[in-house]
Amino acid sequence: MKIHGFQTLTLLDYPGYTAATIFLGGCNFRCPFCQNAGLVLRPDEEPVIPEDDVLAFLKKRRRVLDASVSPAANH
Repeated sequence: MKIHGFQTLTLLDYPGYTAATIFLGGCNFRCPFCQNAGLVLRPDEEPVIPEDDVLAFLKKRRRVLDASVSPAANH
């Protein structure tokens, strides 16, 4: 899995819960309001975050975070 972005805390992407947001590339939507156009149009040009780093963070925070989410840029 190629992870192109990682937000360690979000209170917006999963309302009512604490979560971490994982951004993948290659969305097939073309929403005019998208804030992640690079992930949608040119994912191969975006930096890749090692999967092991993200999983280690999530494991360390498993008692603090309620969830991990992947927003619309991953449809």
